[in-house]
Amino acid sequence: PPLLHLVDRLRDLDEAKSLLRKVIVDLDQEVLKRTRAEVELKKMKQERYHDDDYQLRDELSRLRATVAELKLEVPSQTQSLDMLCDDHQLQAERSKKRVEHVAVSRRQSIETLADRQWQRSPGEPLGSLQFAASNGVSRGQSR
Repeated sequence: PPLLHLVDRLRDLDEAKSLLRKVIVDLDQEVLKRTRAEVELKKMKQERYHDDDYQLRDELSRLRATVAELKLEVPSQTQSLDMLCDDHQLQAERSKKRVEHVAVSRRQSIETLADRQWQRSPGEPLGSLQFAASNGVSRGQSR
């Protein structure tokens, strides 16, 4: 019986050993699956990162192109605005000259009319006019 008992124990140990091998194989397979899954996950993250990176680089390139276009447009826009300002300034100067000319013409017309109604010495200011003698008012007196 002690020998039989030892044989039974050896069988039990063989079964346990066999079970342990199965467990080790199962664990190895599980570790392998997880490792593959982790590798796949890292790969997906890298692909996503690269996709995002490429998208960001594309967007950055588009923005740089837009900035370059705007930098080209700004001088031409500035030049156009300068020309427009120059045109407005010329128009303002012409209008000012026209207004001054009209003012001079009106002043001369008024002086001519005043000379007809009032007798005035040449070069004498308008404030010291004398009324025509036919009205009977002498120089220096007001009406």
